[in-house]
Amino acid sequence: MSSFWTRKGFIKNEHHFVFLIKSKQKKMLKIAKRSFSSKKHFADIVIVGGGLVGSCLASKLALSPWMSSKKICLLESASKKVSLNGFDAKATKYSNRVVALNPRTQKLFESIGVWKRIPRLKPFYKMFVWDHCSPSNIEFKSSDKPIAHIIENDLVLKALEEVADECENLQVIYGAKLNSCNLEQSRAQLQLEDGQVLETDLVIGADGVNSTIRKAMGSNYDSKDYGQFGVVGTVTLEENEARDDIAFQKFMPTGPIALLPLGKQKVSLVWTLPTEKAKSVKNLDPEAFASELNHQLNKAYEPSPMIDSLNSSLGLFLRPFRSPEESAITALPPPKAVKVENVAMFPLGLGKADRYVSKNAAIIGDAAHRVHPLAGQGVNLGYNDIRQLTEALENNVKHGQAFPNYQYLCDYESASMRHNLPIVTAIDGLQQLYCTENSILVAARSVGLQFVNSNRTLKNFLISAAS
Repeated sequence: MSSFWTRKGFIKNEHHFVFLIKSKQKKMLKIAKRSFSSKKHFADIVIVGGGLVGSCLASKLALSPWMSSKKICLLESASKKVSLNGFDAKATKYSNRVVALNPRTQKLFESIGVWKRIPRLKPFYKMFVWDHCSPSNIEFKSSDKPIAHIIENDLVLKALEEVADECENLQVIYGAKLNSCNLEQSRAQLQLEDGQVLETDLVIGADGVNSTIRKAMGSNYDSKDYGQFGVVGTVTLEENEARDDIAFQKFMPTGPIALLPLGKQKVSLVWTLPTEKAKSVKNLDPEAFASELNHQLNKAYEPSPMIDSLNSSLGLFLRPFRSPEESAITALPPPKAVKVENVAMFPLGLGKADRYVSKNAAIIGDAAHRVHPLAGQGVNLGYNDIRQLTEALENNVKHGQAFPNYQYLCDYESASMRHNLPIVTAIDGLQQLYCTENSILVAARSVGLQFVNSNRTLKNFLISAAS
């Protein structure tokens, strides 16, 4: 090759030509690597909050064939989790925060390759629920598929991070603290505490009950503080306890006590208590905590002649309607605790946003709705949001409309609200119904438990609805 001039300058020979090409490639690579570290950058979609719901949405969108051309950014305020490589399910201690993932959530996780990455999970096929001051109880059974799987939060988050690392059009920024969100312009502007400014066509708030994105949207938020805390911990049961496929829940005047199976002689505790009582119980040593838990699980309250008579009469009436082949799954006494470790507590409340979307923003999960954990549906509501929002955004792209199109965002809002609001309202009603000793309400819930327990069709419907 002889020397010649180009728009890039004088080319001496073929070696010089190759050198210039490689230099250009290196320069472009450096520019690409700086794209998310400069003071100001753009992404088609920015998701604020990389928790259980936000990180799942990020991967779901990034892996959608309809969203492959979109540049997606996930902002997570915490640092990155440690990889699951080398995780030993037998040796690693259980963490104290767990989720009960229903079959629909399992399918969502399977669709993005998360489910197979979770190294430790416990399915349960039966659930036994009883009241503290009446003989009524209810038993749920599922023979073909689990009612739910109990999984530790940390294991879900780590699996989600592994999937996110493999998504080419997804950038995760860890340690990202959001300072402000401006939705007044055509593009949303996000200001981070480190000075970075992100512009985006669509910002999605998965940033929890105190959501910055929800506040920027101006969505009204109806909230209620129950004056209760959820006390959680890992319970070791006595050695002869073999009922490891059953979830137990006892309704107390102060709130429910739930025992969720983790493995052999291990259950996860979620105990609802008034604030001051929760603080005192949390500070007990492992053995003293177990003693108090056993006392409450087996505590017998003064029977009410009226309620006992009502239950007996109803039992006789419902006897012909019970399925003769259906046998009881369990009986009291409940499992006996030996010690309770790794105890923590978190506040409980209700929250409902009146809008889930604006022209360039949407909210999902706890940012949109918050519920009591008594039904184990909180995070599953968030995963339903993901399914609805993903479908709406995919339809937006499929139909060639400008992105994001407000009408498709409203489609998400309508579908999610139709699903969420009845469940949120029902859970709030249950919390009020069971955290009382009013004789009329006690009688009503006692009758309700008996009626539901005698009707297999109704029980199957409730399991299906929860799934």
